[in-house]
Amino acid sequence: MTTPENATTWRDLADQLSDATRFALELLEQETQGDARAKLLALARDDIETRLADAGYCDIPAPAGASVGEWEHNTAGGWSRSLVWASFGEPGGISVDIDGRQECDGTYTRRISVWGWNTAASSPVPALGGWPPCLSRPLTRWTGGLQR
Repeated sequence: MTTPENATTWRDLADQLSDATRFALELLEQETQGDARAKLLALARDDIETRLADAGYCDIPAPAGASVGEWEHNTAGGWSRSLVWASFGEPGGISVDIDGRQECDGTYTRRISVWGWNTAASSPVPALGGWPPCLSRPLTRWTGGLQR
């Protein structure tokens, strides 16, 4: 079996890819030229590596009440995944997520992220008192004055 390390093209890894990734790579292959082969191989390797990490860390429980994303390489050289406990707000307006990241050792952080405001803002919980009034009122209403 070909491994991500000894593959020379993404097609060497096709039998190990998810259907969605294989389909996307086939479309990209038809539309691109030049150094596309190296990029396609990198995408294939990344897909396999991510799915192996999902399998390797499947025993790490998600924090209570959180939905989780796929395991991803983090800036520290390890693996982590996104967490979302709740989302509040209106599409196209200001929205607030109670979210965070979980490390592969099971530890996690929680924060409040604000989206759709003229400046991206994210702050550790609790931080409601420091927001401008246009945000503190909806944050308090949506989160019920969440304290940790």
